[in-house]
Amino acid sequence: MSHNFTFGISEAGTFNMSKSPTQELRELLNNFHDVELDNFCQDNFYEVYNNFARGLRKDEKITLLIDYCIRKRGLDSLVVLLKEKESLVNKGGKNIFSNNPPENYNYIKLQLQRIGLEKMRVRGIDVPGGGTPIYDVELPFTTNQLKAILKALEIGKYIPSRFKPEYSQLLKDLGLLVGSHLHADLYKIIGCRLYDSIFRDDILASLRIAQQKGKIICQLLFDPDDVVLSQFPWELIHDGNLFLVPIKSGIELIRCVNISSPLQNLVLDVPLKVLYIAPRPQDDIFLPPRHEKQFVEIGLEKLLQKDLAEVRELPSPTFSNLESELRSGFHILHFDGHGSYSKNCSNCHLAHYPSEVKCLNCGEPLDQEKAYGYLHFENKKGLLDKVNVDDFKILVANSGVQIIILTSCNSSISKEVSVFNGIAPGLLQANIPAVIAMQGSPTVEAMSVFVQRLYTELSHGKRISEAVNSGRLSIFHDNPSTWFIPTVFIRTSNINSMALQNKFQQGE
Repeated sequence: MSHNFTFGISEAGTFNMSKSPTQELRELLNNFHDVELDNFCQDNFYEVYNNFARGLRKDEKITLLIDYCIRKRGLDSLVVLLKEKESLVNKGGKNIFSNNPPENYNYIKLQLQRIGLEKMRVRGIDVPGGGTPIYDVELPFTTNQLKAILKALEIGKYIPSRFKPEYSQLLKDLGLLVGSHLHADLYKIIGCRLYDSIFRDDILASLRIAQQKGKIICQLLFDPDDVVLSQFPWELIHDGNLFLVPIKSGIELIRCVNISSPLQNLVLDVPLKVLYIAPRPQDDIFLPPRHEKQFVEIGLEKLLQKDLAEVRELPSPTFSNLESELRSGFHILHFDGHGSYSKNCSNCHLAHYPSEVKCLNCGEPLDQEKAYGYLHFENKKGLLDKVNVDDFKILVANSGVQIIILTSCNSSISKEVSVFNGIAPGLLQANIPAVIAMQGSPTVEAMSVFVQRLYTELSHGKRISEAVNSGRLSIFHDNPSTWFIPTVFIRTSNINSMALQNKFQQGE
């Protein structure tokens, strides 16, 4: 349904008095869907949009916008912007004033906030059916239980020597360790607890509505200091019948961190340019040869055949060479190498687990040292050069890179003080619209299959979250311990922008 803006508004963009200006604007703005209203304010009135994170109803958002324009004497500017939107519709453009989300998907945006040590608040910022459902609930697992569970997920089987005694006991108490084996339904049990914690009451009702209408994109929003909540493997959510993330037409689960500065839309177009980086430091843990590049190229085969894509490998995978190469401009940066999360001794530079309080080499205290995510590059001699997330995000900020794909271990995890100390969420601060990273240690075989399917789907114009779901599905049966490891972090709020503008298919 289109809406004519000419009643009540003159050609000059000012109000006639057939209705009051605020009444006219309120009626017009009410035709936005919640997501569309968010996008409109984000693009044009960011000061107003920045107050939406608290989970306001649509009518409250409209009131904030109108009040802001009155205070700033910007009602005429608002009218002009709305007339521009009308002009786009009249010229055959997309009608943004529809009461349904575009592209037949349903959008569920949930804010998760930790309350004390044992509870979290779940707030529906944008859910089918409207309103702002909110409730407080026990954490799915305590912090110590979560540590034990993450260890079980990392190893995939029970090896007593690799578990602290207290972790083994916690797993037994949860029913996840039976005798000397992890429970056969380990992933399902964990997934059901996660599902029950975020989908209940009105939010569960909204999910049911969404499931009847089509595809679902579920965005989980974390505060920067809610590190524990970001560590939960939310991708495992299970409704008692199915894992909801890897199935076709299931939930496309994306993660976002509450950042106050403006977001940007993702811009992908052909020719698609991919920079492949595969460091293999001689003194680092063994990695197989640079295998992923061939699967990137297989996935992009149709685009490559038509000279609509380019996959370039960084010839010498040093950090300084990456700085030079980025000047050529790339859409996707693909890192195939090791990643780690540690804190380093300032005296002898030895890396330690974040939980260590004293250097294992020189005995220096580590309580003042910060833990960071690291990517393992090579130096000029081919030896290990660990680059922390702060240095990496300075390099890629404003580089034009739209997607960063990290198949390195633990490249999405965060610990201790801030979510931004992890590589993937930290890169959101560098204005990277989307980051695909790993919340564990994927196998080489799983990543080969995942990468090929991911790029195939991207080349056919699928959304990033949809392409990642397809990649998960492709490894679901053969690699049951790794399918949930890929995670998607986004910086843009425009879900429709998260796909390649694949014009070449129109002529096929």
